[in-house]
Amino acid sequence: MDCQEITKSISKIKQFQKEFDVLFGDKKYGKAYEEKYQIDQVILSLQVECIFRDKTYEGRIRHRDYLAKKFGYRWIDEFYDEKAAWAEKEMQGAIDLLAPNGEIIRRFEDVETMMPFKYGVAWIDFWRDDESGGSWWELIDVTGKTIKKVNSVNYNPGFRGDPYFMVREVEDGPIICIDRNGQPISNNHYGYAEGFSDGVAIASQEKISSLAREWLIVHPDGTERRFSGAPYEYRFSEGVLFVKRNGKYVLIDHEGAEIVKFTENASGWYDQVKPFSEGLAAVKESGFWVFVDKNGETLPRQFYDRAESFSEGLAVVEANDHYFYIDKKVEKAFGDKAFVEAKSFKNGFATVADEIGYWHIIDHNGDFVLDDKFVTKGPIYFENGLFTVYDIDGKIRYLDKNGNWVF
Repeated sequence: MDCQEITKSISKIKQFQKEFDVLFGDKKYGKAYEEKYQIDQVILSLQVECIFRDKTYEGRIRHRDYLAKKFGYRWIDEFYDEKAAWAEKEMQGAIDLLAPNGEIIRRFEDVETMMPFKYGVAWIDFWRDDESGGSWWELIDVTGKTIKKVNSVNYNPGFRGDPYFMVREVEDGPIICIDRNGQPISNNHYGYAEGFSDGVAIASQEKISSLAREWLIVHPDGTERRFSGAPYEYRFSEGVLFVKRNGKYVLIDHEGAEIVKFTENASGWYDQVKPFSEGLAAVKESGFWVFVDKNGETLPRQFYDRAESFSEGLAVVEANDHYFYIDKKVEKAFGDKAFVEAKSFKNGFATVADEIGYWHIIDHNGDFVLDDKFVTKGPIYFENGLFTVYDIDGKIRYLDKNGNWVF
């Protein structure tokens, strides 16, 4: 049944409902009134189904907005695989796992936080402030079933890695690695571990990371590779990891092999480094930021007070209290255009703030777009073809890239 057929069905049901009202009015006639309530629910279910059939991003937001208003939720998260989404009402610590038709799959009490679904599962952090209290985590599937209950989870923000997790089953117990079914991938135990990222995880037998002298690269099949030194941020990016040895950084691969010793052009004596993105990494050298490649070479030195990772061929940098964009030749992308604040490009657009504090959208030419459509001092987000704009009065609105307000 398509949306047109659903609309016809709703029209027929509403006509029947009018005839029903003529006979019974608003009086509660037992079974008859229950039938009228059931008619209302059928109409609601059909309306939700019609909206849900719009698979565009605009349709998905409209669907969630409809459910939120209809059932009194403060917010509803993105539906995972068109099966389930987190939703919250004005109930402290209570979270509903919601089906697309608005039915509650399962209600969770005493929720501290929950992670988004990915690979069909999600983690929930619980806290109970009573005699039986304490904190624990549960791995949940889209049906609301608890797959695994553990004391803690080392979970990389955004669930960037493979569907494997470093968990501590009991307080002060060892860390093990499990898959999304809650099963251990090996018999190995660790004192300290970070979540999976870039296909591997970083772990140590020491409980305190600062005491570790030897580290392990844990692979999804349970195999391990050893390396020495201090890993930066404990996560790989684009197949490499910065490791500090004797005060100097080197690059290693997933096998723990040292693949780059920085040349004279790139000293390796860095104050701070950022993960690689699009083949380049920002590093802080003698108080200023520069960029290096995976061959250990430094790009032409332009010294910046701040630098973000490259995204869509451009990076945001700051110098003399102004932000601007550079390309991979370390040249200004938009001439002398500078901003009070700027964000990295995503899906063809970036957002910048002017000296008055108003935010704007720019394209890859550095030109303002849709500037006549809104005025905002709040951040602007762009995802799946829609801009999320906070009006001056704080109201959230959605704008497509053609300048049309969706709702």
